[in-house]
Amino acid sequence: MKVIIFLIMTTGNVETIPATLKEYEFCSDKIMELVTQSIEPLGIFYKEQQIQMHWCQTPDAEYYVSYYDPEWEKNK
Repeated sequence: MKVIIFLIMTTGNVETIPATLKEYEFCSDKIMELVTQSIEPLGIFYKEQQIQMHWCQTPDAEYYVSYYDPEWEKNK
């Protein structure tokens, strides 16, 4: 399933990343593949910027996505 990952940084910058979720994969799992974690300062980072919040949406921006179940696409 194709999704767009939105990352809002603590600086106010917004990153959008096209991605593909595998069957039964969570959006949060895909995000963790893209970021680095740090203990000092505590947080997760993308391109050396701390992430404040994140979410995934379908490319048409009609649905938020947290998990990809192939049955969902058959029934939408």
